[in-house]
Amino acid sequence: MATYRLGKNVFAKDDLTAKLADENLSPDEAKVLMTDFRRMTDLKRTLASDDLSDTDRAALQTEYDNLLNQYFVVR
Repeated sequence: MATYRLGKNVFAKDDLTAKLADENLSPDEAKVLMTDFRRMTDLKRTLASDDLSDTDRAALQTEYDNLLNQYFVVR
């Protein structure tokens, strides 16, 4: 399933979908996932602005890429 909010070719990794479907997902694990997902959307919004220096943009892009690659695959 594509995750259109992050891009049209971004798909959840199998381990993420399995974790989300797990009825025994702990509240702590769910909180970590939601925190990471919120951070990804915040980073994407920040990166879309023109108010960043090249250094800041590179650092934020690296953080975004790391989070994205942790949970998703780009096809």
